[in-house]
Amino acid sequence: MKRKFLLSYDVHRDHERIIDDLTKRGWHSVSSAFTLDEQKPTICYLPETTWWKEFNNAREGINEFEAIVGDKNNIIRYVITVFEDWICTTINPMKHQIEEAKRLRLSGTTN
Repeated sequence: MKRKFLLSYDVHRDHERIIDDLTKRGWHSVSSAFTLDEQKPTICYLPETTWWKEFNNAREGINEFEAIVGDKNNIIRYVITVFEDWICTTINPMKHQIEEAKRLRLSGTTN
């Protein structure tokens, strides 16, 4: 059974290409969430190097991420974990995140 996995990473170079490739392979940088104080629906715009996607296990996610980066020496660090719930506050989404939220038909408040 597939579950959502959250990936956060740091790389030395090729940031824009990696973001483009993550997007092309179905990774997401936005998610439905809830505000902490009032539990109202909101859209969570993840940090630039944090993405999520559904996999059967974390190893599948890491394998795909490493394939996207290509040169493993470019990877400084990464962490991947099950992504089940998100409470957030967010400001200043990136342009591609606003477009992705529209494509995914996410709704809620934004700061």
